[in-house]
Amino acid sequence: MKFLSLLTLSLLIHFLIWKGLSLPFRSAPPLAQKPIEVEYLTADQAPEPRVQKTFVGDVEISDRLEDALKNLKKRAKYLSKKKQRVHEEQIAQLSGSTKNRNSPLNKKSNVASSEAAQKKAKQDLQERARGELAIPKERSLVGDNQVIGEPSTLGEYIPNVKTGGFTALNTDQFIYYTFYLRVNERIRNHWVNHVREFIDRTPLGLLAQSARRPQETRIEVLLSKEGKYIETIIHKGSDFELLDLAAVKAFAEAAPLPNPPEEMVEKDGKIHLHYSLYVIFDPAHIAQTRR
Repeated sequence: MKFLSLLTLSLLIHFLIWKGLSLPFRSAPPLAQKPIEVEYLTADQAPEPRVQKTFVGDVEISDRLEDALKNLKKRAKYLSKKKQRVHEEQIAQLSGSTKNRNSPLNKKSNVASSEAAQKKAKQDLQERARGELAIPKERSLVGDNQVIGEPSTLGEYIPNVKTGGFTALNTDQFIYYTFYLRVNERIRNHWVNHVREFIDRTPLGLLAQSARRPQETRIEVLLSKEGKYIETIIHKGSDFELLDLAAVKAFAEAAPLPNPPEEMVEKDGKIHLHYSLYVIFDPAHIAQTRR
C-alpha cells in the first residue's frame, strides 16, 4: 500500500533551545569514509503534489475530552498515536522532544476544591504505602492551579497555531506511529549536532540574512526493506547547502532504522520516508553565545 506522510522536526536556535532545553545531546560519530548519494530535483522534475499530513509525537490530552468528542468525523490536519479532538488547538512554547509534562486541562477544569485535593493526596499516600503506585499518572496541583514539573516541549514545526503551556492538537491515528517515532528519536541528536556545527562555522552576517525566516529542507529518504540507508533526494533546499547536508547526514548516520513495517515497502522494493526539517535562526542570541 502506497502511503505518504509529511514529517517535520524543528530546531529553534534561540534562548529557548540553548537555555531551556535540558535534553542530553551526544556527539554524533564521524561518518564512514564513503560517499553519500544526494539527488537534487529541479522544479520540472518534482512529482505531482499529494495530500500530506504532519506527524507529531503523542500529545494526548484528557480521556474525558477524547470520549466526549470521539464521534467527530472531520479529518484532522495532523497524525499521531491516537485520534483526538480538542476545543482549541495550541502548541508548547519550548522546543525539544514532543512531550506534555504538565496536565493539559484548561483553567476551569483544573480548579480543584481543597477537600478533593486533600482526599486525593491521602489516597496517593495509602497507595504508595501498599506499593501500588510507582509513578503518579497526574502531577499534584499546588497553589494557584499550578502544576509541579518540567515545562512541556514540542519537537515538530507547527506554524500558525498559538503557543501555550502544553500541546493540544486535533489528530488522527497514524498506523505507522511507532516506527516514525523511533526514526525521529534516532535522527534527532545527529541532526541537531550537525546544525550546531553549521552555525558555529557560518559567519553571523550570513545567518542574519535568513533570520526569522524558517529554513526548510524537504527530503525523501530511501531505505531498503530491512531499513538500511540507500540515498536521499532533496526536493527543496534551504538557503544553505551545508544545512541541507546536515539532514542528509543525520539519516545516513542513524541507519539502519530497525524493524520497518513491511507494508511501507513500495513497488520499487524500497521504503520512501518524506521529511521536512526546519531551522529558525536568532542571530542576536547566537552572537551572545559566541562571546
